[in-house]
Amino acid sequence: MRHTDDEADFIETLLAWGRAWRPISHSVNVTPGPTDRAKVAAWLSAVGPTTSGQVTIWDTGECDVEVYELDSLHPRWVESFHFTTAHELLVVGDIPAR
Repeated sequence: MRHTDDEADFIETLLAWGRAWRPISHSVNVTPGPTDRAKVAAWLSAVGPTTSGQVTIWDTGECDVEVYELDSLHPRWVESFHFTTAHELLVVGDIPAR
């Protein structure tokens, strides 16, 4: 069962990650996924001076974070989470609440 309010909160929180990463990144893109699927997702892709990464969040609270060094492709942060609130995503990303 999808929870539309939770989905909106997770997407808004992902946008907060994007705003926080924008000053230190060459590019930041947030892409919403198709809404006609059992699990709706959105993802944030960012490229910085030394790293490239993606954060994917589903409306179920599942989240994958992947950040790699550009020169070596060595993983800097690769982790999966299952959040029950959007605030938990803020805390993990060390992003101030807006």
